This record gives sequence, C-alpha cells and structure tokens, in this order.
Amino acid sequence: MTISINITDANFSKFVAFRGILDDFPTTGVAVSLNRLSSSYAGTPIRVRRSTDSAEMDIPFNLSQLDVVALLGFVKALDPLASGYVTKWYDQSGLRNLVQATPAKQALIVNQGVLVEDGGLPALLFSGAQSYRFEDSAYAITNDISVINVMNYDNSGSGATFQYYSGGMLWNPASGVFTAQGASDTFAPPSIADRRLYSYYQDGATLSGKSYENGIAQAVGVLGITSQNIYISDLGAVTGGLLTAKMQAAIIYMSDVSTNREEIEARMMSVFGI
Repeated sequence: MTISINITDANFSKFVAFRGILDDFPTTGVAVSLNRLSSSYAGTPIRVRRSTDSAEMDIPFNLSQLDVVALLGFVKALDPLASGYVTKWYDQSGLRNLVQATPAKQALIVNQGVLVEDGGLPALLFSGAQSYRFEDSAYAITNDISVINVMNYDNSGSGATFQYYSGGMLWNPASGVFTAQGASDTFAPPSIADRRLYSYYQDGATLSGKSYENGIAQAVGVLGITSQNIYISDLGAVTGGLLTAKMQAAIIYMSDVSTNREEIEARMMSVFGI
C-alpha cells in the first residue's frame, strides 16, 4: 500500500529543524540579515521607527523570515500610509549591532504603507544618505577578511557605493574598488540594477583579493598593504561615497573563508532566492 502526503514548503519548515549559515560557518565579525541566519539566535532582526509618532518596536521573525504582518501592523497602526524606518539592524552573531539614531539617515523598510521588497522579500532601502554605525564603535580585523552582501544597486544617481570604512577599509563593489591602509586595487564592477550576491575574499598571507558576483569570479588583485589591522565602523553612506540600493543581508568574516566559498554562496543564494 502506498500513502502519499502533500506537505507545502511552509508547513514542512515546521517539522524540519532549522539550520542557518552561521550554524556551519560562524563569524566573529558581523552578520545582519532580514532572514534568520542562525538556529541559536533568539533575538529579532531589526528595530523599526514609524513615521506617525516615532514609536519604535523590535520586529520578530516568523519562522526563518521577517514577520511582515507584525511589521506592517505596527507601522500602519495609526495611519495606513505611514512609513517605517530601521533604527537598528541586529547582529545575529550576537557581537555588534548596527545602529542609526538620526531619522534622516535611517533606511526605509515601509514606504507610505507599502513594504519595501526585492525579489518578493523585504529589503532596506538606502537612497544616498542612509548609514549605520557599529554599536561598539569601530573594530579591528587582520588582513584576512571575507565580505558577503545581498543587494540590488541603483546606479542612476551620482554613484552607488557600499562601504565598510574607518580609516582602513573601503569596499565599493559598484565601482569595483577595494582600498585598505591607503593602498587600493580595482576589480571589475558588478552588474547594476539587479539583485545579486556580492562577495569579496582576501588572503592575509598573500594580500590577494578575489571578487565574486552570484558565485562567478569577477577579478583577482593584490593589495600593497602591510600587516596592520583593518578598521571597520560603518555600513552605508559615509565620507567619500553614497549607497543607493536595496539591501537584505551583510556578513563580515574576520578570516578568509574562500575555501568554503561555493557552499556559503550557494546557501545564501538559496535563502534569498537568487
């Protein structure tokens, strides 16, 4: 006798133990995302301010994704055309959150009652002036570094720049330039106006960096930098550039994880449907 059981993906997730990318590839850097990245992370992904009365609320997950019902219910409680702004993006590694107290510098997630989306999933909208600073100020890493981002650039303005910067490291995949400790190298710019997984890996021993777009190698370069630490403090628009993009995740590994690159990128692309 054969018994057939039809279980939807949504229901299936209730019966299968969740395992995120950080469970297998933990970071001591930072990991922010609108999707759950770790089974052990018990917090919320973001804190949101609504435009009507500037009240704030932590928005939880619903299973492995941002609880959109809770988000819209909070933002539109007083006005169906209200907007929602992210004041804090929580680090799912539990080490250092990204915060922004200035309203004009907070990224949109609900725009006049409408959820900001990209690829059918929630996203933060950076329109040139928005940025976030690490809650514990800048932190230092060695020359080994891996940066992974899920973003959709809009390069129609004066420039689209994504930066982690504090006198040490500046990564601008929109122009293909990576700078560290005063030295720089230019990589092939990525595709614009399309949601992609952008990644960069640097080997501290050889000072060589590799840039990838949706898992496809873009360029390899060598930076003429010393063994000094790289300091990271900001995400978004800071001195020297603007970010115009929709962003859904950003992970910094304080090591070169390129040996696991294919699995990490494949899983991130699966999570965000890229």
